[in-house]
Amino acid sequence: MLSINFLNILNIHLYAVILLCLMNACILPLVDYVVLKEFQLSNYSIKKTFESLKAKRFIEIIKITMLSLLSFAMMMVLNIFLLVCFKHHVLTYLSIMFYVLFCYVLVINNLKTRSKNQLKLTKRMQRFLCVNAVLNLGLTFGLIYLTYTYTNYMLISVIGFTPILSVLTLILTHYLVLPIELCINCYYKNKARKKLLLYKNLKVIGITGSYAKTSVKNILFTILSEKFLVEKTPNSFNTEMGICKVINGHLNSKTEYLILEMGADKLHDIEKLCKIAKPDHCILTGVNNQHLKTFKTQENINKTKFEIVENTKEEGIKIFNGESEICESLFNESQNQNKFLIKLEENPNIFAKNIQTSQDGTSFELVIENSAPTLVKTKLLGKFNVLNILLASFMAYKLGLSVQQIASGISKLEPTPHRLELIKNGEINILDDSFNSNSTGAENALDVLKEFEGVKVVVTPGIVELGKEQERANINLAEKIGKVCNYVIIVNKTNKESLFKGLKNVEFNQDNIIFANDLTEAQKALQNLKLEKFNVLFLNDLPDNYA
Repeated sequence: MLSINFLNILNIHLYAVILLCLMNACILPLVDYVVLKEFQLSNYSIKKTFESLKAKRFIEIIKITMLSLLSFAMMMVLNIFLLVCFKHHVLTYLSIMFYVLFCYVLVINNLKTRSKNQLKLTKRMQRFLCVNAVLNLGLTFGLIYLTYTYTNYMLISVIGFTPILSVLTLILTHYLVLPIELCINCYYKNKARKKLLLYKNLKVIGITGSYAKTSVKNILFTILSEKFLVEKTPNSFNTEMGICKVINGHLNSKTEYLILEMGADKLHDIEKLCKIAKPDHCILTGVNNQHLKTFKTQENINKTKFEIVENTKEEGIKIFNGESEICESLFNESQNQNKFLIKLEENPNIFAKNIQTSQDGTSFELVIENSAPTLVKTKLLGKFNVLNILLASFMAYKLGLSVQQIASGISKLEPTPHRLELIKNGEINILDDSFNSNSTGAENALDVLKEFEGVKVVVTPGIVELGKEQERANINLAEKIGKVCNYVIIVNKTNKESLFKGLKNVEFNQDNIIFANDLTEAQKALQNLKLEKFNVLFLNDLPDNYA
């Protein structure tokens, strides 16, 4: 029986085991790469991570389990063979080659698999990996020590079990670092609050809704920049830490307006954001059933979106999208002062006349309160974008911009990347609406596609996070797609059956329905159609945790 003597620094097995433990602590994060990526995509939520893995039938966990069992079995067989034949423990270290080989195959397979999202080594992830490495080091050392102490036949082959156990160490790591992360978050939130208090002349504009948040934010930023020094949250930064990052890192004393996009997927999320940066003014872009799965009920969605109005300063401007039934209902229920309902049709606040839309852009006559109609033109596509422009334009008008300044800002608008962005590639028109993830946005995109001449193709995985309404919503979406398009490429299995059912309902040609497991296959299928001139709409592109 062989035992490691920790008091004897001359014991060669002690140093060999330490090296193996260090090696394994480096290997395990690579083995767990996909699980770690799911964890990050799920906003560091263990519950959401396992819901995502469950939706994929725990394929990654099964792969890791098979790796563990195969490597352990091969290592143990070789250990016993070497001990019986040569009766020398040093030779048993040769069995580690099976473990390294199986890990290498799994890691290479993970890295070669195309994915929309890669694991980002943020500071939070770096802290997580450091703590996880210490746990894996201790786990490996403990298992090997026990086998060296109590049996000669398993020895280092027990290292084969560590990939299975490493999933448990990921969970343990999360709960160990969670208090640290909460303290760090509190620090940055307090820092952001204090910084905002220093800038007495700064005004905050909060924007939320189930859709069009980013578009309205970018439109308002461009228009307000005609007169003021403006800062905004970049891309889709709409969480607590996203907002704090902008305030702490980009804001300066000269900034006159800060436009914050505020996102939510559960009750009271908007209220939390408003506690960091209380809006002076706000825009509610529209409300539908997006994120119904996490909100549980439509009422919770409505309440959460309305939190931006409740938390805006009493004297602040509050703008509602009147084309959204729920939004209009919230407007009517609101007891707040200085509130305005915006519609496309003629009304006392702002409206658009003679709207002309084409594949090259949009033009209309802008009327604000009692102003004379002003002709404006923009590269933005679709009638729905006219409404987005009106929401932003009226806010800008109430903040002191003239109609001429607003018209100038509208002329400078550029499409928001991945939100119905038109990309021309020779004879092919590509409508990139891959960031759209709600029913209203999908309908708007299809309305724009109608205006294009020639063959029309839609590439879509459908819409997610709608809970019990998801199947019905995707059937309805497919029915609308079937009335507009010539070809449909359905990506991955999430909504495959629902989309196919909807297409059948409108008697869509089944020969023109193509299934693809991921975006790479979808692009190959598109090429295989051999169409010389066509229009393709990329409608939603699910992140990897829905692939």
